[in-house]
Amino acid sequence: MRPLSLALAALALGSAPLLAQEPAKPDKPVPPTEAPAAKPAQPPMDQYQWGKAPPGLPEGAEVAVLKGDPTKPGPFTIRLRLPDGYRVAPHSHSAAEDLEVVSGVLLVAHGPNMRSVGPATLEAGAKLSLAAGTPHSVTARGITIIEMSSTGPFDIKYVNQADDPRGTGT
Repeated sequence: MRPLSLALAALALGSAPLLAQEPAKPDKPVPPTEAPAAKPAQPPMDQYQWGKAPPGLPEGAEVAVLKGDPTKPGPFTIRLRLPDGYRVAPHSHSAAEDLEVVSGVLLVAHGPNMRSVGPATLEAGAKLSLAAGTPHSVTARGITIIEMSSTGPFDIKYVNQADDPRGTGT
């Protein structure tokens, strides 16, 4: 038993200097852990290519396409710039839509008329998701910019055909 005890003691004493040393350092510096990729920054507002809003929206709105093509099948993201007092009468879309108020104030009422439910006041940073076929109306307070993501092709169907600026009721 004594030889075993001596062997263990020698092993322990012999490794004591190893335990007191600092851990080995790699030859090359270890790069820091990379942070998750940040969402790409949007260009400044004055760098968007604003054009006339899609057919079916009242005159006065402007649109900038950020991703995709709203006239074709598939996902798209657009920004709409609405003048103060701009109003879109109760309408729906055949695809779901996600809205975010970028600047300004957007009043959103749900239902087949302006007084059904709401209007809710959405300020910059507010987000709203609407299911396909959900009747709603919007009014801008101040110059308002909204970002809308949906699936194309973009369409709009007014609850009351008389409200359709195309005069077709589709």
